[in-house]
Amino acid sequence: MRRLIMLLILLSSAVFGLEVKGYLEMGNSSAVSMIDGTSKVVIAYENSDTDINGVKIVDYSDPTNLKIIGTYDVNKSSVNDIKIVGDIMYVTTSNGINGSTPNNTQFDVVDISDTFNPKLIKRVSVYQNGFISGVKVAISHDKTKLAVSTYYKTKIYDITDPKNPVEKVDLSSVDNSADSSAMYALSFSVDDKYIFTVNDLNYDSAIYNIENLSDVKLTDKFRTVGWVSTLVQSKDGSKVIISDTWNKYLNIYDFNNGLLSNEQNISLGSSNEPQDMVMTKDGKYIYIAVGGNQDHPGVMVYDVPNQTIAEDINLSDSGWFATRGIALSEDETTLVVTTDINTYIVDTGRSISTNTDDFSITIKPGWNLLGATTDMDISIFPDSIKSIWRYENGNWLLHINSALQNITTDNFGFTNLTHISKGQGFWVYNETSDDVIIDSNSTTNDVNGSKKDSEK
Repeated sequence: MRRLIMLLILLSSAVFGLEVKGYLEMGNSSAVSMIDGTSKVVIAYENSDTDINGVKIVDYSDPTNLKIIGTYDVNKSSVNDIKIVGDIMYVTTSNGINGSTPNNTQFDVVDISDTFNPKLIKRVSVYQNGFISGVKVAISHDKTKLAVSTYYKTKIYDITDPKNPVEKVDLSSVDNSADSSAMYALSFSVDDKYIFTVNDLNYDSAIYNIENLSDVKLTDKFRTVGWVSTLVQSKDGSKVIISDTWNKYLNIYDFNNGLLSNEQNISLGSSNEPQDMVMTKDGKYIYIAVGGNQDHPGVMVYDVPNQTIAEDINLSDSGWFATRGIALSEDETTLVVTTDINTYIVDTGRSISTNTDDFSITIKPGWNLLGATTDMDISIFPDSIKSIWRYENGNWLLHINSALQNITTDNFGFTNLTHISKGQGFWVYNETSDDVIIDSNSTTNDVNGSKKDSEK
């Protein structure tokens, strides 16, 4: 029995297997964005010795031999953020171009169809003669809208033609009771009906309904508890997660009809300062770049349904320096993490998998120790499965079937188990005298599961 428990612990700890595969010394690099469908990434950099700043395009197809293949310089301006739609890159900059226009914020529309030779298409001014801070950019999920925010205001552009952004609305004109700027986080909701403009605790953050850009409405305003770095939203839209670098929290809110409620603070630990984060496509995990100027840089994996830290690694033990940005490849196999010294390539140890993958698990009568070959929601297990257990980070997670009335995991002091990820081990108790088969055709709470063909 002891050997079986140890095997379960080993299987449970191998959730992702994050591994640093290579790094590139780039000095102070910050914003980062993947070029989908390729092994190339765009990284913002600053060179304080030469005042030449800009963007570098890096080929990471061989993580042990990273190559800079293209450069887009903005000289004395600072690159604040980067987003990509197809072959078009949007680069927000501040302090003017070539230092000639102080206190000016703008974004460049850049053609990167030839990644070896990026070309400026046009430059769009956002705000002039104002304090420069927190210039953020966001792209709607349907890739038809671009939002750019400065210290003073946020503007939304139509990018139906990605090469020719057309300004549609200035949120500062919608409702002056809230601060429309997004110094720290700017994001469209998963259904593109809303936009979040997030500041620190000293200023209002706001949510706007943007279904009709001719009639944008303020739906909520709130104040965060600390210094914000990033915002993500759950796949079903019901949760909004905001990282807090000051308190080292994830602040989790319920979200409904443009309103936030029921704030919950999840501690990441005393030395894990979240700088940036990105969510997997299935909405189950968040990769968080952690580490401030007094911490070792690292990556944490947050399990959203189970509200636990699934894994964390140090990127380097050789010094104290800060992480800046994080990006996830389209196939979810690679993370690129920027710091103020190096840029790291991290293998996630996983790829996109869903419950439509072909799989089959046979559950014998009584206790079974099993391993998941794909991501599985607990709801696919029938009520004939009395309980399911998984061990993680020194704690047991438990699911009890719905047939046991008025009994919950709280009665036993365990965390509720809602899903099992590929590579995880788990215990299952089958209270019937028959084999139960769970496969890719199983439906939610199938009453009896499937029996072996010989028993049908």
